[in-house]
Amino acid sequence: MLSCDRPLISRATHADTRALLTSYVEAGASIVGHTLHHDLDALGMPPGGLAEDRVFDVAFPVGEAGSEASDVGDAASPPPAVAASRQKGGGKAGRQARKEARAGPSPIASLKKMAKEQLDLEIHQGGGRHCAIQDAEVAMRLHLLKHPLA
Repeated sequence: MLSCDRPLISRATHADTRALLTSYVEAGASIVGHTLHHDLDALGMPPGGLAEDRVFDVAFPVGEAGSEASDVGDAASPPPAVAASRQKGGGKAGRQARKEARAGPSPIASLKKMAKEQLDLEIHQGGGRHCAIQDAEVAMRLHLLKHPLA
């Protein structure tokens, strides 16, 4: 399922998405994902701008597979390389800083690796674009491994 969600999300503005996420969290919903600080940063949402007890990031450091995933607060406390890349601002300088921050090995296990190791699922096949719907489903399944529903 390559680019399966592009037509749906291409019409959403950042302001609309920020308002919708905020309204969901204020109504008691949680946000679950992998390296959420990237998504929230792309939306222009400040770190800690959402209730931290409602934000669950399933990413964990490489080499800690099966350890407790970092849940609350990851969106407010991105890895140092990401935090440093935010210092340079937006536009071309910001993109270059993020590219430089990604140049070394990632300290965070990829969603693809986590899906394979913890769920025995193969995702992101063929080298095409990721499907945000598939990524969200995998992130939720990873979250439920650590926090099963009652």
